[in-house]
Amino acid sequence: MSKQAASTTGVGAGYLLVAAVAGLLGGGASVLRQAGLMPDHGVWPVLEHIHAPLMLLFVVIPALVCGFSNLWLPRALGRAGMVLPALSYAGLGLVGISGILAVVSGAQAPAILLWCVGLLCAVMTVLATIFDSRADTEQKLPFSPFVWGEMLASAVLLLTVPVLAAVMTHQLLSGTQTDMLPLLDGFAEPVTLVTLLAGFGLVFETGARASRFSRKNPLLPS
Repeated sequence: MSKQAASTTGVGAGYLLVAAVAGLLGGGASVLRQAGLMPDHGVWPVLEHIHAPLMLLFVVIPALVCGFSNLWLPRALGRAGMVLPALSYAGLGLVGISGILAVVSGAQAPAILLWCVGLLCAVMTVLATIFDSRADTEQKLPFSPFVWGEMLASAVLLLTVPVLAAVMTHQLLSGTQTDMLPLLDGFAEPVTLVTLLAGFGLVFETGARASRFSRKNPLLPS
């Protein structure tokens, strides 16, 4: 089955860039707050208020699930790239826009709703790529722990993110200005599971790559 593959390197690097920028903003706000140097104007009060969801939604998940899956998953499956390229790029764009919206305007519900839609696009791309690899290859190689970790983490997000999106939609339609941070507390447990699943696979893949590199480049005897 021939499908157009996404530019996995560009999309994966884009997710890692989003995670890096969000991490720098959140970490910088935390350092300034601890030092008592937090400005009381501009985007800094917003960063202080949304520090926890910023790290959770825009650092942990984009890096572990979206970024490294686009970079390493095709090779682990013996493919040229990810399937559904339009969905892959749409997910990256929506996640990036939601981060900008959350920081610049402080609009929590619209930003989180956009994040939910973007992440659903990303995890559907991951799952479609994994399932498609089993359909178009004659030789069915066993999945590595990295593939299993990304698949299970994406499945958990596919089941839990729509619930968060429904809550955000209800807040928007009702017109209430309820603080979204307490509503995200219930989302912390699924994210912890996602972090463990994807993190385990990532550690395995990093170790496997280091082992292959050491075999290709043995140290010269002294």
